[in-house]
Amino acid sequence: MKKVIGTRGSTFNHYDVREIAKGYVGISSVLAGFAFTSIILVLDKDFGGDVLLESFKNKAAIAFLLGFFGCMISAFIYSVMSGEEMGTTSRAYSMLLINGGVFSLSISFLFWGIVPLVRIYTNNEIVEISRWIYYIIVFYIILNFVISVIDLKNISLKKTKKYYKSLKPLHYALLIVFSYLPLILFVIYRTFFQDIVLNFAGCYNLFIISSLLLMLIGSVFSAIAANFDEKYVIPFNWCVFWIVCHSFILGSMTMILP
Repeated sequence: MKKVIGTRGSTFNHYDVREIAKGYVGISSVLAGFAFTSIILVLDKDFGGDVLLESFKNKAAIAFLLGFFGCMISAFIYSVMSGEEMGTTSRAYSMLLINGGVFSLSISFLFWGIVPLVRIYTNNEIVEISRWIYYIIVFYIILNFVISVIDLKNISLKKTKKYYKSLKPLHYALLIVFSYLPLILFVIYRTFFQDIVLNFAGCYNLFIISSLLLMLIGSVFSAIAANFDEKYVIPFNWCVFWIVCHSFILGSMTMILP
């Protein structure tokens, strides 16, 4: 924790992004290794032509592959962030927010892939527990996004950013509502229309493509932002849009959870 000077000379504690990034590099690398091992485990299994089990196998393999891809990208970006000259700049916190999306999607893929894997090898009670674990994870991910925006706001006020200075409590209430709304709507749909969920093959392909696109956009922007001025900060509206995009992806993943 480091003390940062506030807008009126007051000080408040804040995390050093460089130190955080170093930890995330190790976590991303370990999770990438776990995802790669899971891919080998899933692909090596033969189910003797059982269509349902083969479907679970393919979905788990794709989820772990996406998780592996995302974790590798996150490891590289966090390595760049660990080389920041100052870990308490608004630019560093902007990169942390953007790359946090890539890392969060990667984690969600890994937990998503566990569910069809559990369905293959265990009973329905354990499957239900794994689903609830996934629900908790995605709700926590959105909360972490919201907290990251608040941290970014506090850091950027040090550099006098007008679009953050004008924010009122209503703005943060709307941030929370819009961040959780897509996810909650998908969860409600999943809860009350379970028989329809597994028929959305088109939705499954859509979430794969949109997830890859979102990870690529996040990784490219993080790499570019590393060359921006240290005072650079993402506008609040773009932060909300970034979180809503992830909430929509996480929600669609919830809807097609096996």
